[in-house]
Amino acid sequence: METPGDPAELTTPPAGSLITPSLITPATGPVAPRPGFNGAKIVMKQTVWQDYLKYLHEEASLGYGLFMITVDGASSDVKDCATYACQISPLTRDTALSDCQMRRNNRRCIVFAEGRDIKYAYQVLP
Repeated sequence: METPGDPAELTTPPAGSLITPSLITPATGPVAPRPGFNGAKIVMKQTVWQDYLKYLHEEASLGYGLFMITVDGASSDVKDCATYACQISPLTRDTALSDCQMRRNNRRCIVFAEGRDIKYAYQVLP
């Protein structure tokens, strides 16, 4: 019987753990993620991040609005909202997403942020 507080035996080495994925492969070096959305995380271009910062300063300065990103992480769109009710309205959201898709050459859009609240994990490419 083990003494409480003894270090646990690791069955998986830390480098092979799902919690600490390696971003470096021995053969190729660092792995650069491709821009896009995988359902949990969006990888966006630097220009899209700059658009988001502008959105925070201008459109969401009062805390309302929708910031949308195309699923390829290459471009963005904004829906201004004067009130919180506009921001949370399913009709407003659907219309904003349709407008974004239309303005972005039929590329699907997702709502990345509602007001100042970011909805997805993200990574900005250098």
